Amino acid sequence: MKRIIRYMALAVMAMAAVTGCTESGCPECERDMSEVTLSLNVSLPTKAIGDPGSGHTETEAAWEHMLVYFVYDDGNVYPCHLTRSEYDNDGDKRFTFTVFEGTGTVYAVAFKGDAADYMKIGSAADVRGLQTGSLDAYGTLEEKKQYMLSLLSGKSGQFTFDADATAGNSTDVTLTRVAAKVDVHYDLQEAYENGGYVSATMGHISFYGLTAGYFFPEENAEALAWMEQNQTVTATLDGAVSERSGRTYFYALPGIRNKVEFAVTYEQGTGALSGERTYRATFVEPVEAASWHYMRFHVSGTDGNVTGSGLTVERDPQPQP
Repeated sequence: MKRIIRYMALAVMAMAAVTGCTESGCPECERDMSEVTLSLNVSLPTKAIGDPGSGHTETEAAWEHMLVYFVYDDGNVYPCHLTRSEYDNDGDKRFTFTVFEGTGTVYAVAFKGDAADYMKIGSAADVRGLQTGSLDAYGTLEEKKQYMLSLLSGKSGQFTFDADATAGNSTDVTLTRVAAKVDVHYDLQEAYENGGYVSATMGHISFYGLTAGYFFPEENAEALAWMEQNQTVTATLDGAVSERSGRTYFYALPGIRNKVEFAVTYEQGTGALSGERTYRATFVEPVEAASWHYMRFHVSGTDGNVTGSGLTVERDPQPQP
């Protein structure tokens, strides 16, 4: 059953438009209000084909707030807020809003955390440039992961709302996950078999990405190119790394060419050769939202390699005696 949701934010904006009129008239004063139906759906990615992992909560949505922005072609923006309970309690996910008539696009985002700042958005450029919160605000790896999994976004096609229409004032938005997943498998066994080492251990695996990104990365490519060069940080989102072989995974805010760094410590039985060698795998193209990427790192002797689609690999010099 549809629920009519009227927000004070809209009432205040409408009143401001009326009180701002003069005798000569203004466009806002002539604009009628229109009741519209908006379908809001959340679509989460299923486990990727070929992905052997499970149980990483990709199919769960931990968001708390949903912000809906009616962005008109003339530049007006009207934000509306839904809590998680309001959304969950509506069986058909069809919500009725009263907004100005006109043409434009609906943008929607969902997330965990405080929604106050997102209600202050006042321009179309601000909506398109909406940024996520910073991972630095979350202390543990699990908290960072859960925040990234809560981030959703989507937008409608162009709408046309007519106050005189008896039917047809409706549109829909499907929100999908913002974060991408990088699935990393590693194996150092051949370092022993082919290199004669008594010790070849994984020192660390680090993921380089953004601590804060964009809900709509496709609309912020230029800004993201700058962020890639100046704001990449190490963000290891899974701390359980065994020494010789195993699997770890990372979540990435999309839009940049992320990098994974593998550091392997070598030691030969005689002690003649020891040291650390670092291997770096960088994505050739910016990582897209809600995508899944497989990466395999293996070592034979001190010759390590990373396989996966769309990667370039760099290696530090060989460990020296």
